[in-house]
Amino acid sequence: MKLNAKQFAQALHEAVSQTKPSDHDKVLDRFAKVLAQEGALGLWPAIEKEFLSLSGKAQGKEQAELITAHEVQVSSGLVEVLNKAAHKKLEVEKRVETDLIGGVILKTDDVIFDASIKTQLSKLKSELSK
Repeated sequence: MKLNAKQFAQALHEAVSQTKPSDHDKVLDRFAKVLAQEGALGLWPAIEKEFLSLSGKAQGKEQAELITAHEVQVSSGLVEVLNKAAHKKLEVEKRVETDLIGGVILKTDDVIFDASIKTQLSKLKSELSK
């Protein structure tokens, strides 16, 4: 049975959680060997993302992606506003998508806040077509 990135990440998170910090290097070495044996080394970026999400949740944090049309600085004030909007403590990664035109999209594990100009224009077009 082939495991997916989420399953590998869960296994790694459990192994790390159940060992002393001084043994984490050994756990990671064994984990890398298992990935190689399973031909799953290419899943590492997805495994890492899932692992960080699991670790954050264990610490009461949630991963979030802030998508903007232009490069923005994520200040502590902005993070506080996003935390209030999502009703969670967020670890924010940012990404630029120039086709948004303007505005932002905030994605968490279970919610998407879309305040992009692209979406607003799409909704307007849909309404005008009726």
